[in-house]
Amino acid sequence: MSDTGPPRDGATFDPALDGERADTQQERVLTVMRCGQWLTVSEIQARIALMFNGKLDPETSIGTRVRDLRKAKFGLFRVDAQRRGNPKAGLWEYRLVVPPQTSTESVPPLEA
Repeated sequence: MSDTGPPRDGATFDPALDGERADTQQERVLTVMRCGQWLTVSEIQARIALMFNGKLDPETSIGTRVRDLRKAKFGLFRVDAQRRGNPKAGLWEYRLVVPPQTSTESVPPLEA
């Protein structure tokens, strides 16, 4: 994905060192979040480990990938965020809002 994916940026980002890792992390985070459930970063991390043979992405990287999903170059997904539990605890959860599937049957046929 790093050869065909959108460019990443940032002062500390080195495409040669970080590109492939960040792209595969992005794929894992998106795969987990497609469930549409409210998940904390640690819950996303745990699901990644379950779904991807024990892969343990750092929570800071997962948080970055969640934020990246909102950017146009990474899909312009709608990611909602809300506090979980005691508001003073600072625990946040995130939900990817997946648009409903559209049926091709609802598209009128082209007139000849």
